Amino acid sequence: MSRISIGNKIERVCLRVVLAAAVLTIACASAVAAQPFSGAAAKKSSVLPQSSHPARQSSRKKTKRRPHHDIGQKVPATDRIQEIQTALTREGYYKGDPSGKWDSDSQDAMRRFQEEHNLTGSGKLDAQSLQKLGLGSDIAGVSAPRPPQPPSQQSKPASAPTAGSAANVPASSSATVRQ
Repeated sequence: MSRISIGNKIERVCLRVVLAAAVLTIACASAVAAQPFSGAAAKKSSVLPQSSHPARQSSRKKTKRRPHHDIGQKVPATDRIQEIQTALTREGYYKGDPSGKWDSDSQDAMRRFQEEHNLTGSGKLDAQSLQKLGLGSDIAGVSAPRPPQPPSQQSKPASAPTAGSAANVPASSSATVRQ
């Protein structure tokens, strides 16, 4: 048996520990890099430490965030509002000259028009109200057409056979009856 000095044993153990630590570090880093960022982790990771090296600082691009816009009805153009006000005047609901501004007088006129035409009296512009004013599309507020169904689905189901018919009699019984 060969003798290994205690110094050599300690050196080998230390090398194994360092090697194991390096492998573990690489494995953890690759696992973290493979996962997408989300939530608070993304916010934390987006703040990068500032480098003192000027070349590195200037190469980073600053991204501008787009402002969040509420989804809702967009305001029609001034000429479209004038067109709607003119139609409401023609129908006798709006008094005055078309201003192109959707003000309280316009809303009141639209509300009265909607209520008298069996629509929801909200005073807001909608497809059905514009259609009734003659300014909307012919298909506004109408659901999409349904595709035609094959004749087999359109026909009524066959009536159930009566109790005394041959269709309700089992095959063995019908053979007996015929004899």
